[in-house]
Amino acid sequence: MATPDIGINYDDITTASGLLTTAANDTIAPELTTLYNSVHNLLQNGGGLYMIQTSPAIQAQYEQFNSSALQCVEAIKSFAKMFSDLVANLQSMDSKLAYNITHPSSS
Repeated sequence: MATPDIGINYDDITTASGLLTTAANDTIAPELTTLYNSVHNLLQNGGGLYMIQTSPAIQAQYEQFNSSALQCVEAIKSFAKMFSDLVANLQSMDSKLAYNITHPSSS
């Protein structure tokens, strides 16, 4: 049996978009901030892991990691927006096609 060439479920797409947005904004980004603050405080003088040369080196590496992780959060948000934009664009296209079919002289 052949698979269909297209299958669209707006609710499924909208749900995925919402899950991505929620995860990025309410879970991942806040957790990254908590982790960053914890590592930053740990590496300060009196913070639990302080060595005059090593701690700044670790901090610099962690900042690079954190920056990359924040870029991943932004990428997740971009995927969420892409999915929500797809729904809007597909619904608009569907409406326009239906109109053009039912009003052929208006095209």
